[in-house]
Amino acid sequence: MSTILPETDAQAKPQPEAPSISLPPGWTADPHELEDDETFWSQDEAGTPGFYLMSRQFEDPHLVMRTTPDNGAPEYMFRSGRRYFFWNEIEDTVWEVMEPKELDEILETMKERGFGKKGVRVKRRL
Repeated sequence: MSTILPETDAQAKPQPEAPSISLPPGWTADPHELEDDETFWSQDEAGTPGFYLMSRQFEDPHLVMRTTPDNGAPEYMFRSGRRYFFWNEIEDTVWEVMEPKELDEILETMKERGFGKKGVRVKRRL
């Protein structure tokens, strides 16, 4: 279960986490692309970054990677505590990775088998 955190400085951005192995096709962990991603960090009318509204429900979230613009589907992978999650921007849904648990294993499984019974198993959280 995710930890609910009190509101803090809305301008603080968690630093991206760089994976140690190659990424699945259609994903990037380039720090410049992650830091400059206007969609991920965009602000609402009150000046609060859009992802920050969601991140308040997760303990110390860190962006790991995002889909490349040519992939067509804006999705993000982030870590909260020792768990990994995927956020689908269009559907505004968050999926927790159930298996495998380690980042390198998640990335290898994504590359080899995708998602589902034989791939990365996820469970909807939001």
